[in-house]
Amino acid sequence: MTETQKVPTHATTETVKRFLINVFAVIFIFIGITASFFHRPFSDKNPEIKKIDHERALLKKSWNLIEHGHDSLLKYNLISKKRIL
Repeated sequence: MTETQKVPTHATTETVKRFLINVFAVIFIFIGITASFFHRPFSDKNPEIKKIDHERALLKKSWNLIEHGHDSLLKYNLISKKRIL
């Protein structure tokens, strides 16, 4: 074998190695992402999670009402943005 025949074989081997590394990296990332969502189908069955979600929804609703009230006060110049020291 001459030197010119060895170079393509080596280049092909490196290309195959890179390809396999990329394929395994994609598979690893895909498994990692899918595994992180494994808990989603089961989260609705836990009564504690339902209770926490309900409390969170009530808090969000009250905070939105307070924010809307402040926005209305600001809109009608009943309060201002100026800071009084």
